[in-house]
Amino acid sequence: MANHNKTPQAEEDAASRLAADAAGLVREEITRLRAELATDMRRAGVGGGLLAAGGVFGLLALHAGSVALLRALESVMPPRRAALVLATGYLTAGAALTLLGVGRLRETGVVTRRAVSQVKQEVAEAAEATRRPPAEVR
Repeated sequence: MANHNKTPQAEEDAASRLAADAAGLVREEITRLRAELATDMRRAGVGGGLLAAGGVFGLLALHAGSVALLRALESVMPPRRAALVLATGYLTAGAALTLLGVGRLRETGVVTRRAVSQVKQEVAEAAEATRRPPAEVR
């Protein structure tokens, strides 16, 4: 059997090196994640701009369709009633879609809070593990 008699100083040095290496790895991972996040955010910004432009053209098309529908309704009822019917339909659809969207956002927020909580717990556990004295080697 090999003799594993190590001095307390050697064990402390090894534990210090291990903690420093772990801290270095965490710093490197955070730096990598920041760079990745910055790249993703730039892509998302371009995508958001394209979505906004598409939304503007969609609104223009929706307006043209709305005018056409209003003219069609005016051919079978008085103009004020046609406008009221159309506005009521838009309001009803808008309220329903808003309620659906709020429900989805609330579900997403719960998942995000859970994920953040889990990451915080894992980081705390890893930090605690690096603080513990190393087990004695026999």
